[in-house]
Amino acid sequence: MRVFDNLLLLFVALGLLLTSAWGWYAHRLITERALYGLPHSLFRLYKPVLPLVIDASVSADRRRFTDSAEAMRHFIDLDVFRQQAAAHPFPWQPDDSLVQSLSNNHGGLPWAILAAYHKLVWAWRNQNAEYVIKMSGDLCHYVEDGHVPLHTHSNYDGQKTGQPGIHALWESRIPERMGARRTYEIIPKPVKNVEEFIWRFLLEAHQLCDTLLSEEEEQRRRAGTSAFGWSKNWRGQLIDGFSDSYIEAYQKIQAAIVQRQIQRSAEDAASLLLTAWMEAGSPNVMLDEAGHVSDTVPPGASQEKGTWIGRKEE
Repeated sequence: MRVFDNLLLLFVALGLLLTSAWGWYAHRLITERALYGLPHSLFRLYKPVLPLVIDASVSADRRRFTDSAEAMRHFIDLDVFRQQAAAHPFPWQPDDSLVQSLSNNHGGLPWAILAAYHKLVWAWRNQNAEYVIKMSGDLCHYVEDGHVPLHTHSNYDGQKTGQPGIHALWESRIPERMGARRTYEIIPKPVKNVEEFIWRFLLEAHQLCDTLLSEEEEQRRRAGTSAFGWSKNWRGQLIDGFSDSYIEAYQKIQAAIVQRQIQRSAEDAASLLLTAWMEAGSPNVMLDEAGHVSDTVPPGASQEKGTWIGRKEE
């Protein structure tokens, strides 16, 4: 039994990782698609360090094991904010005393995105390659979190409606089953108002919550105990694992929404990466694999139709 309990503890720990918005697999996949969707003028700068940026896209989740302040940067309970801060000017500002108080318990995701954006602008302006890599990864991560509906709701894991496990089911299990079967056309565009842009996609994701929860609740009611492939009372906590047939059934219902949010997530992340670089003055610097700025830019590298790492040749 001790071996089983140890394995179960491992599965629980993995589950905590997977419920860190999209799961690490999906975060890396979405960030990769965002980077490859960038215009050539910026993509060529990122190309030598693509693996580093993709890996940095899960650094924010790694910090959750060591930084007690990190968790609040990954979500915002918009249902609570809209109820308790309705009389305060929107978009809400973190220096507002009520907003600050709410964010301590109900998340600060929009301000984490905005902070990462400004830090990335600073990194480009100062040609700090290591920080460009780090903040590009963080910016992508937080933007991607903002496209997961349950990261915008206080009923984030169905704990208020008897739907435990729905968080990982929607954002990890379904994307992992879908894998990389579909590709998306990513068309990033410069963002005129970054703050408004962030709030737009957060509110759009939040609008999906009611449907997402109600459809799973109905499916769970119909499935009954067949929804779970295994169940274990571990140290006073009942832990259930969804059956493959249940995951497949819910995937059929939610696949289109998941696909759309993945695509929007990649496109919006790419748009902010592009905008940050442009706001910094579109610096013509190369990043190398060691995380440093290279001394020179190869001649002709800025030409869209050049032979050096041109998209058509890849």
